[in-house]
Amino acid sequence: MNRTITLFALLVTLIFSGASARAAEEYTDSVPAGLLHLLMDFYGQGNFAVYDGILDEFPDFDLPDEFQVAGSMRQSTSMRVALQTDLDEATAVPLIVNEFVTNNWIEMPVIRPPMQDTGFISPNDPRRQQHDSIRLCHDRQGNVSVDYVQRENEAHVMLSANSGLALFMDRPRSCAEQIEQIQQSLTMRSLRGGPALAQYMPRMELPASDTNFYRPVRVGGFSSSSQETETEASIVIDWDIEALYEHFAGQINTQDWTQDSSSVGDVSAIGTWTKDTAGSAPLVGTLSILASDDDFYELKFAIRSQGGSGGRSPFFPPPR
Repeated sequence: MNRTITLFALLVTLIFSGASARAAEEYTDSVPAGLLHLLMDFYGQGNFAVYDGILDEFPDFDLPDEFQVAGSMRQSTSMRVALQTDLDEATAVPLIVNEFVTNNWIEMPVIRPPMQDTGFISPNDPRRQQHDSIRLCHDRQGNVSVDYVQRENEAHVMLSANSGLALFMDRPRSCAEQIEQIQQSLTMRSLRGGPALAQYMPRMELPASDTNFYRPVRVGGFSSSSQETETEASIVIDWDIEALYEHFAGQINTQDWTQDSSSVGDVSAIGTWTKDTAGSAPLVGTLSILASDDDFYELKFAIRSQGGSGGRSPFFPPPR
């Protein structure tokens, strides 16, 4: 009899200790500023709730001893969990990913290429020090994304999940179906001409100065067609347009591009370069800068294959 009671008490203890490790209480009065800032960076504006633990609805995983739960957030059907750690990125991310993989989760192919190291580069952009998201899939529990965020002396692994994706389709897609779709997308991307041209995009570092370089700064990705690719950025800086043009032109000249022409005015600047490529048509590169009020500049660099869709204005789209 005593043995039965002891076993029953042990079972109850294990059940409630497991539940308490997962339990999450919502912050109702005030939320720690650091936690709120960390979570809001991923969610932005809208109604949300912040919790001091892991949401019960979040997909199950075993938490390694090297991590502590900082908190979690729910916004509509989206969920986010912040795990604080002293580990570096190369150690922390594989450790968390392995906890999911050992429970029959599948690591998905990379949907997008790593962050570009050509085009307009912002050396001050913290995203360049962050880990590219790793996406995991489970046929019954859905998808989880894993990110690594380093801020000052604190590092966090961020886990994201969405409990409402299945509401927008007849049935949730299996992991195999998702992988097939990703592979088809990557195949189509490799067949288009744009990515082939993007390899010739010069690296153009934006000025980095505490006194003349301000946020927000927008650094766009690449947009491509069969015979053209371009990248854009915007910057607020207390330079005149000629100094800004020379800043970029000097970098382009050192990357096997030959300058053909240039024109610098009060509110716009444009320069063209040519480049010979082995086995393909020569290329024309165009740097354009447009100034507006308050030291705000729009930047664009476009590459065209000669014989392609010439005659486009660098500032205005073609007529529709």
